[in-house]
Amino acid sequence: MAWPVADGLQMQERADKALNKGTVPIVARLKALQRPAHVAPGGARVIADFSDPNPMIALMREMNETILARSVRVESSSGMGLTLEVAGRRVLRLTEATGVSGAEACLAVPALEDEQKDDLIKVMQAVAAPRHELRVTTFPSNETGEGVSVGLPVALLADLLTGRCPMQPLTPSLLQAPRGTLTGLPVRWRRR
Repeated sequence: MAWPVADGLQMQERADKALNKGTVPIVARLKALQRPAHVAPGGARVIADFSDPNPMIALMREMNETILARSVRVESSSGMGLTLEVAGRRVLRLTEATGVSGAEACLAVPALEDEQKDDLIKVMQAVAAPRHELRVTTFPSNETGEGVSVGLPVALLADLLTGRCPMQPLTPSLLQAPRGTLTGLPVRWRRR
C-alpha cells in the first residue's frame, strides 16, 4: 500500500517539530562546516561573493564565531578594508581602516564602547557593501584575554543593524548558519 503524499508531509512536519530546539543551531553549524572554503589569491577566505545581496550578514557571522582573541582583517573588492580585534563574540577595537571615511572616532579609542557603535556600524556597512566580494584573514591578537568584557557584543550590533540593511534584514538568527543550509528548519537566537 502506498502512503499518500499528504501523510508523508505531515509526518515530516511532526518530525521537524519534535526536533529538540537546542540542536537546530548545532546542526546548522555542522552543515556550514561541511561547505568547502573559497580561498582568494593571497590566502584570504572569501566570506561573501558578488552575488550576495548582503555581505554584512557574513561579516557579522564571522565575528560572532570568533571566540578566542583574533585580529580579523576584512577587505572588500571595492578597495576598502578594516582590521578589528575580536574576542568572545565581541568587537574590542578597530585597529586599522583603509579607504573608509568616518572611522576616526573608532580608531581613536582603546576599546569600543556604546558611543562608537553607530560609527562602527557605518564603517562596517561601507566595507561590506552589496555586490562586492568580501575577504577575511585572521591573525593572532595582541589581546591577552583580560579585556574580553569590554567592546561591543556582536549580538548588540546585529540588533542595531535590523532594518538598516537594504536588501535583507539582519536578525540574530541569520548569524547562526550560512544561507541555504537549514533546509526549512527554524533557527532561534537565545541570549545567555
